[in-house]
Amino acid sequence: MGGGVTISKLAFLQSRDKHVLQLGEQHTDMRSRIKHLESLVHKLIGHHETMQNEEDKNEQNGSQVDKTSPVSMSPKSLDKCKLLDWCGMDEIVAEGRWCSSDPNELVNHTPLGPNAMKVRVDIPNKPEAFLWRPSPNMSCMEQAQGKTIAWPADKVVLQISQQSENEDNISMPSSKNMNSIKCKLFNWSGKEEIVAEGRWFSNDPKMLVNDIPLGPNAMIVWVDIPTCPESFLWRPTPNMTYIEDVIGTKVAWPANKVVLENSPNIEEVGNLSSPSSVNKNSKKKCNLLDFSGSGKIVAEGHWSSSDPGELVHFVPLGPNATRVWVDIPRVPTVSLWRPTSELHCIEDAIGTTIAWPSDKVFNIGEDDDLPQFNSNVIN
Repeated sequence: MGGGVTISKLAFLQSRDKHVLQLGEQHTDMRSRIKHLESLVHKLIGHHETMQNEEDKNEQNGSQVDKTSPVSMSPKSLDKCKLLDWCGMDEIVAEGRWCSSDPNELVNHTPLGPNAMKVRVDIPNKPEAFLWRPSPNMSCMEQAQGKTIAWPADKVVLQISQQSENEDNISMPSSKNMNSIKCKLFNWSGKEEIVAEGRWFSNDPKMLVNDIPLGPNAMIVWVDIPTCPESFLWRPTPNMTYIEDVIGTKVAWPANKVVLENSPNIEEVGNLSSPSSVNKNSKKKCNLLDFSGSGKIVAEGHWSSSDPGELVHFVPLGPNATRVWVDIPRVPTVSLWRPTSELHCIEDAIGTTIAWPSDKVFNIGEDDDLPQFNSNVIN
């Protein structure tokens, strides 16, 4: 049977039966694995639903567990609060209850982040007020009634304290601008630090950013260079949380935290409002003379403001002083006129603003509002 040349019928049947048996074992093993995966999926879904139900129940009952409360409020959770307009106007846009200030807390599936609070909106005093962090399904205060939203910490006033102690909202220079103008983005939380460099794109409130309307007092900018990659975004999304996540893409940023480069065509866009402290002198280059009276030029920079009420590192500028940006340190070790806990000398202040005596700030270009620099001053 076969003579060793072809397989015998008996051998063929034995081989077939063995192969069928192996397929049966593999099928049984595969079904067992599928059942195990189904069991895991059901457990995960059940756990997620349980957590969601507990969160909704806690919000309805007015209690939250393991939430870190800010220094300015009592440990009691869900304290009543009032929400001030995040655009800068001290107008109450809603009343609600505080839920959390944990940066890792999720609000609309997005981390809350620093310098923000999670609040529940009860009464929308100004229904048309635009949300600080809108979502595709929720963009104004009226739509947020009965829901939790994120809000700037310094714009939440708790009734128990009557005053929020987070007063770090510092107005940054801004200017009228046009498309493709290079710009610098400052930390929206109030720190005077540059977090990215990019290009201005638009300030149309109806334009969409990540499928969300831009809204008032905001700009759309392209992020080109992240100078502080770990900085939290002003309006994060589930896929984009930090500056490093948005390189080469468009983001929304507060208008008063975007500093645009000077341009001869900058007047072509006329629907942006700039702070009162920024006028035709903004971006004018200037030299800073040693305030001790040596007559030496200690740094080069550009003028920012002379408004006595303007804040410089959380301190009012005051009379006979000028806020200036430090660009090039000529004498890096010279002490600052008004040092802070982080800034002590000129080299520490590169890229940020400082206060300097007005009579020690000399404009390099032609301008009647600032003292003209005298080339005979000892350098």
